[in-house]
Order: sequence, then structure tokens, then C-alpha cells
Amino acid sequence: MASAFPEDDEKEAILKLTGLSLATTSEENKKKIALSEDDEREEILKLAGLSQTTSWEEDEKKIVVVGNKGCGKSYLVQCFVTEDLLDPEYEISDIYRKRVVCNGMELNMVFRELPSSDSDLDIRARAYPGSVGVFLCFAINDRQSFLDIPKWHQEAKKYVPDAKMFVIGCKMDTRVNDGPVGRKEGKDMGRSVEATKYYECSAVNGHHVAEMCLIIEEKLRS
Repeated sequence: MASAFPEDDEKEAILKLTGLSLATTSEENKKKIALSEDDEREEILKLAGLSQTTSWEEDEKKIVVVGNKGCGKSYLVQCFVTEDLLDPEYEISDIYRKRVVCNGMELNMVFRELPSSDSDLDIRARAYPGSVGVFLCFAINDRQSFLDIPKWHQEAKKYVPDAKMFVIGCKMDTRVNDGPVGRKEGKDMGRSVEATKYYECSAVNGHHVAEMCLIIEEKLRS
């Protein structure tokens, strides 16, 4: 009988979403993934929170973060959650939670960064459903990541057509002479995909992070 996980790298990619790794898991976690071939894939997806049977807290608002590899997604979410500058010592994860209270109203957010390769489409397809917001990210110093925003938007709309879309230009500190991607271009891109809002920010110097957090939190609360 063929294994339900023919590709080791696919299993590894899904495990990374749980904070686990085939190479570094504890003995307890190794036991969790030592399953029969028939159950292996579904159980690992449950650990990653990507199973169709996975339940979420009723008051949690899930936001998925997508974009090309290396565009700054991880550090963007880190800054959004901590509302602080990039800290190289901060443990990078694929799932973050943030709770805020504004005007007496509580907002519980869950952020999930999704893998970006074409081979990870199945993983992303399982992660989108239930999301109320999508961060469509690109790096200001990487024009290809900017040009791929419509692709990410199209994919997200397929799985969560009613989610609020935010186009976010990361690595704002790398811009030189309004390039490689200018602010006007970014705004135009946001309009072209009918995003709820367009933002630019830098996880290195903190530019616009606080303002972006406040506005996005307000948009998600409504």
C-alpha cells in the first residue's frame, strides 16, 4: 500500500506549521506522528490546525498571511503581534495570537503564516477557510513579489471570498529613490485588487507599524 505521505518534504512542511520538525521533535511529538499510513496525513494536519475537523474558539478572528518566500511575512506578523521593532531573538512561529481591547471591545486574533511554494497549495487550501482577513504581502525591494500580488489575491478570494484583504508592502526601509516599488504603485495595486486597505511598514525601524495595527484591528472589529 502506498504511503499517504509519499514526499518527506511535504510532511516536513506541514510539521513546520505546528512548530515541529522531523529532525527536532521531542519523543512525545515523535509518538504523535508515528501513525498508520491511512491516518498519518489527517493527524499531522490536525496538529497543524489545518484539518477540516479542527475547531477554533468562537471569538477568535483568524488572519492568514501570504506572499512570496522571503518577502518579510514572518517579521511583519511578529511586529504586528508585539507592536515592537524586529527582535532577532524572538522565536519565529507560524501561528501567533494577539488580544486587544479598545473602547471596551475585545478582539482575539490568530495569525497564520502560510508556506509559499506551488507544491504547498494543498496546505494553503486547508488553512484559508474560516479566515476573516488576509495579509497579501510583498517586499518593497523585490519587484517580483509585488507583481505576484494578483496571484495571491486570486487564490485567497477563491477560498475566502468574503475575507477582508490587506495589501502590505514590507521592508519599507529598503526603498531607495522610490524604488524598486514606489508607494503610488503599491496604492494602485491595492485598488486594482479591491483591497480593504494598502499599507507599507518596516519591521526594522518600526515605521507605520503602530498605525497599521490600529487601523487593521478596527477594520477586523467591524
